[in-house]
Amino acid sequence: MVIGRGARGVVARFLAVGAAVLVLAGCQAAAADPTPTPSPTYDVGHPQGLGYSASDGSWFAIDACIPEAAGDAVPAVVLVHGGSFTGGSRTDLAPVCDALAAAGMAAFSVDYRLVPWGVFPSQAQDVASAIDWVRAPEQADAFGLDPDRVALLGASAGAVITAQLATGVTGIGFDNSVLAGAVMLSGGYDFTAPSDGLGLDLISALEGYLGCDIASCAALGTASPVTAASADDPPMLLIHSDSEFIPLDQAERFADRLTEVGVDNELLVVPGEAHAEWIYQVDPAAVTATADFLRTVLAG
Repeated sequence: MVIGRGARGVVARFLAVGAAVLVLAGCQAAAADPTPTPSPTYDVGHPQGLGYSASDGSWFAIDACIPEAAGDAVPAVVLVHGGSFTGGSRTDLAPVCDALAAAGMAAFSVDYRLVPWGVFPSQAQDVASAIDWVRAPEQADAFGLDPDRVALLGASAGAVITAQLATGVTGIGFDNSVLAGAVMLSGGYDFTAPSDGLGLDLISALEGYLGCDIASCAALGTASPVTAASADDPPMLLIHSDSEFIPLDQAERFADRLTEVGVDNELLVVPGEAHAEWIYQVDPAAVTATADFLRTVLAG
C-alpha cells in the first residue's frame, strides 16, 4: 500500500500523539506512584545520504531517524515498507520512524528490490543486508547504536518479508538470532492456505513475489513463515484488522503456529478495515502495543 502525501500528514499527526504514548507507556505500570517520572522525549535527527549495498550489489537508500542526546547506546528498529512487492517506498513509514526515535529508539526505514526487478528471496535478502549495515561497527559509532538490540517492523508486504526473516525461511541465508523481536502489521504468513484464506489481493501479490502461478507454485510452503517457524525464533507482535483485505485468518494461523512451537507472540486484532500502517491512525491501542513490545524486547 502506498500512502499519499495528504494521508501521510494525517498519520504523522496521529503518531505525534502516538509518540507521547510510546514515551509515557512506561509509566503505566507505576500508576499507583503519585509522582511517576516519565521517560524523556528526544529530538530527532535525520542524517542524509545513507544507504546499503544489497545482495546483488545494488545500492538502496535508507532514511534514518536518530534520537539526539540519548546518552547510552540505543536500540535500533529496521522498518520494511509495503506496496504489494511492486511499489511503496521507505518514506511511507516516515511517521513511524520519527515516533520511534522520539521515544529513544533509532529507526531505519529501508528500500529494497521490487517486482519484477527481483523475486523471492531477493527482497528478504536485501533487507537482511540492511540489517547487517545497521549492526556494523560504523553505524554503532556514528549513531550511538547497540548492535545487539535490533528489531524489525514491517507493514503489509513488508510484514511478509519481516516474518520470513524472523522465522529464518529457507533460501534467504539469514541468521535470525540477531533479531530481538519483530512487529508485523497486516501480513500474509501461510501461503499454503485455501484460496478463501488468502484472498485475491494476497494471491495476486504472491504470484508476482514468488514468480509462479499460485496453483502450481513449489515455493508456497518453503516461503511461508508458518512453515518455517521454530522455537528459536525471536518474540513477535502481529497486528491485523478484522475486516481488512488480507484475511485475518492469515494472522491467526501464524499466531497459532508460533504458540505451538513455543515462540513468545501476541496477536492484536483491531476492529475495522484499516491496513498496515494505517492501523496506527485509527487505533491507539496498536501504538501502545507496539511501544510496549519493542520496549520489552529491546531492553538493555
